[in-house]
Amino acid sequence: KGHGWHAPDFLLRDLGRDLIGAVNHDSGELVLVNAVREAVVGRIAVGGILEEGVAAGRGTALLNVASKGAIAVVDVARRRVVCEWPMKGCREPTGLAFDAVDRTVISVCSNGVAEFLDPQTGAALASIPVGQGADGVMYDERRKVALIAGGRSGTLSVIRIETRNSIRLVQTLRIPIGTRLGALDEASGRAYLPSARYDRDAPGLHRPIISTRPSLKLPLV
Repeated sequence: KGHGWHAPDFLLRDLGRDLIGAVNHDSGELVLVNAVREAVVGRIAVGGILEEGVAAGRGTALLNVASKGAIAVVDVARRRVVCEWPMKGCREPTGLAFDAVDRTVISVCSNGVAEFLDPQTGAALASIPVGQGADGVMYDERRKVALIAGGRSGTLSVIRIETRNSIRLVQTLRIPIGTRLGALDEASGRAYLPSARYDRDAPGLHRPIISTRPSLKLPLV
């Protein structure tokens, strides 16, 4: 409170000892917080409309920049953006995940594509069609599977990542329209997908850059 940042969209861990990062959707900043001291200890101006991020090791954070269709590479120790990786054919990247074993970055885009990139160079490894309107990636490191819920399509895309050179869509399941996020129980492999009823006749919710979202139908139960 009182630090001048607005609409944090995601929290990053593993950025360094006692350090977490708040990815600020509207202000385009990665705000660094010392979790023990409960104090802001740094800010990194990234720019654009930010979505999820991941810690990619060696003091590096990767952030989806929705307004640019790109991933920003951030050197946390030096408090600066190193470079940006544009993703061809990607509009409004939202969810981001990192496979530390096979060294693969997974970014999902709102227009129905999942991009797989090399974390050192940003080179494209694969581009897989998925449902439209996703907002997150659930990655099961034990089973080598990425799950992506497409809110506009009403589909759950199941992607098998055998190696970084063998990535393929293996199943598409029907889920309720509007389901865009989920949580994964890594022990059981079960995914939990929150959902709601939507009012298709009501005006949609508008935010800068980000696609229009439908209004909820009340009451929810």
